[in-house]
Amino acid sequence: MGIFDFLNKESKQKANNFNHIKNLLTIAMSDWSLDEKETQALNWVSSRLWITNEEIGEIIKNFNNIKFVLPTNKKDRINQFWDLILIVLVDWKIEKWELNKLRTFAENLNIRSGVITAIIRNLETFDFVNTSLSSFRISFVDYFSDWNWFTD
Repeated sequence: MGIFDFLNKESKQKANNFNHIKNLLTIAMSDWSLDEKETQALNWVSSRLWITNEEIGEIIKNFNNIKFVLPTNKKDRINQFWDLILIVLVDWKIEKWELNKLRTFAENLNIRSGVITAIIRNLETFDFVNTSLSSFRISFVDYFSDWNWFTD
């Protein structure tokens, strides 16, 4: 692999990461506010993706210019979908418009509609008092134990 191949791959990954942060912001800001827990979750994901606060500012400034990038790796798609779910759950309020946006993002990630519907139903009935996020994560991962959950 030449240096240009490496740089091209790295720029595609950066574009994918920027798109992911844009999607997280879209869900987090769907109620026109960004609360402290959503900000913390966003910062956690950003640091995991090596995105700086300055780059988040650039993402916000160029929000409409950042185009959707479908991750080629299915594991990356699952991780992105989980991060989107985390943003929905982190403020302990699940709003209908958040679930609608989540469904759209899941469809864009080429996740089968039956899987999306099952996960959305679980979120609609999510019991914050008696269900831990880690147990929900386990059931989420179970949905994807077979790679047939994607349309491509």
